[in-house]
Amino acid sequence: MEWVNKLSTTDMKKQLFLITVMFVLVSICTFGQNGKKYHKAGVEFADGLKFEDAIVQFTNAIGIEPSNPDYYYSRGEAYEKLLKYAEAKADFEKVLVFAPKNVDALVHLGKVNNLMMSFEEALSVLNRAKDLIRL
Repeated sequence: MEWVNKLSTTDMKKQLFLITVMFVLVSICTFGQNGKKYHKAGVEFADGLKFEDAIVQFTNAIGIEPSNPDYYYSRGEAYEKLLKYAEAKADFEKVLVFAPKNVDALVHLGKVNNLMMSFEEALSVLNRAKDLIRL
């Protein structure tokens, strides 16, 4: 414990700061990996046509990384396969909050709007996708 007495207050503050930064970085990396892990599991379930299980995994990924548009997109596709169009629509709209130029999300959103008989909205969304493809 004698070494503690030899450290100045400035040195201890520096060490505490470094420990805090390391903890934050490790936490961020860990959460990112967990979101990816859940997403990967969801994709595997979807590939096996187990869409309810896939939705659970995608929802877990969203809980960890709520600003990742890929997770909403994947869950939207799973909802679409289960004919849960309102839920799919909400997820594709959320994708566009984070990635407004995501043409695939726009196309799926247009399709879902069409299936929900929201024809004008479908046309509007699909025109946005068409305009982005032209760029």
